[in-house]
Amino acid sequence: MLTVFSCRSFIADDLRSVDRTKTPWLILSGHRPIYVSSTDDGPPDGHQYVSRLLRAALEDLLIEHKVDVTFWGHHHSYQRTCPMYNGSCVGFDDMGQALGPVHIVAGNAGAPLYMNEQFDTPDYFQNIIVEYGYLRVTADATQLHVHAMSNKYGSVMDSVTLRKSESWHRGGRVERGNGGKSETGRAQMNGGTVASFVGPADLKSGAVGADSPSESCIRPFLCTT
Repeated sequence: MLTVFSCRSFIADDLRSVDRTKTPWLILSGHRPIYVSSTDDGPPDGHQYVSRLLRAALEDLLIEHKVDVTFWGHHHSYQRTCPMYNGSCVGFDDMGQALGPVHIVAGNAGAPLYMNEQFDTPDYFQNIIVEYGYLRVTADATQLHVHAMSNKYGSVMDSVTLRKSESWHRGGRVERGNGGKSETGRAQMNGGTVASFVGPADLKSGAVGADSPSESCIRPFLCTT
């Protein structure tokens, strides 16, 4: 039977293949979230139960390969954590660079919303929004901006900016990659690769929130700056 542990070596190889001397940003995407606020628990497929399995199998890889941000679906809401490792916020270094990945659930693009968020939400969640929306992501060599957009109003519901030191700077504009057709999609810029995406093609090729059945909710996943 295929399990998340069976996929670990594939994911590790994919992460290892990214040349971080040319690629400031590394983004992992998947369906079931590694962190989620939900009262649904218990085997075999409870939200919290599966999240614990994912953390046990994958979280050390995210730290080892310095993944910057993760995008997930499944839970029909928007949720964002602080930079994290092992259930705790790990903060930023002296240059303002996150010491762990920020985890974002973006399952709010069109399917019926979930109302089972935890009453006592863990402190590492910095925002939870139960409203239809999508993500807009822009990046250059030293900054990556994630905006959670309201589908109804077109306004920003939440945002986070991640930063790299100037040593990462290669210059040039961010352009769309190859449409997410390969296992690892890359957005190109002059002289290097500004961001690599490791994850399902449906999340890499359009708006995060791939549960949406409506094209009206789809927006470009990576926008030019």
